[in-house]
Amino acid sequence: AGKSLCYQITTLLIGKMTIVISPLQILMVDQYANIKSKLGITNLALINSANRESLQIFEQAKSMITIISPERFFSSKFISILSKKNLNIGFIVIDEAHCLSEWGHDFRTSYLCLSHNLARYFTRDTRLMALTGTASYRVFEDIDCEFYNFKKKSTKAIFADNMKRDNLIIDIKKANSLEQQYNLLLNELTPTIKGIDDNKTIIFTKTKNNSKQYDSGSHNLAQNIKNDCDENIDISIINTFSSDDNAESKNEILNKIKKGNVYCTTNI
Repeated sequence: AGKSLCYQITTLLIGKMTIVISPLQILMVDQYANIKSKLGITNLALINSANRESLQIFEQAKSMITIISPERFFSSKFISILSKKNLNIGFIVIDEAHCLSEWGHDFRTSYLCLSHNLARYFTRDTRLMALTGTASYRVFEDIDCEFYNFKKKSTKAIFADNMKRDNLIIDIKKANSLEQQYNLLLNELTPTIKGIDDNKTIIFTKTKNNSKQYDSGSHNLAQNIKNDCDENIDISIINTFSSDDNAESKNEILNKIKKGNVYCTTNI
């Protein structure tokens, strides 16, 4: 609820380049589009494998806000640009900052290394902001520790609101077999697939492909759902996304996400 405005307004006030570090491609694309359409800021850069021209815009210091993933600090080209130290970068924003705690230790090593990478390429007087809507006080402590690794001083302020989310529901259903698990899932999706509702569904899976029947591989699962649809169902609403898709496919799929309804994915 307005997290992005915190760094967008600050960027306009300080008059220096801002780097926004975001964990998910879909968030990066969404933020990029919103800044352009709602704030009218056009000197932006979204750096990923599909936007090579954005790296040039960043290198030429023509982007007021540059959006990257934490893995970008492992890119030799990006690091070579930072190492020149000719960019007037005055503000670093870590969006979805709970990832520093919950992902940094056992899922994405890029978060475990992030504060050290910031200390390596930016001076300690660079402004640093962490934004999250889902952090407990224990996670706040982890974020504060990561800040200290970079700034070598304690966090100036932490603003925490009620963590209760009335719009979120956790419903766990037990299945005794893969077939039963698949049928439970299909029953949940049926109203959306038939157009009775317009819900958006993301199905996270451990793998992309699997050889078992009723398997939980994202591509096989999506195909099984399509095969079990009635002939008059528009199966284009069912799609897949995985990290090893090529850059063009990723961009195309991410653009479809807002239009589609069901996505089977290993990550976004």
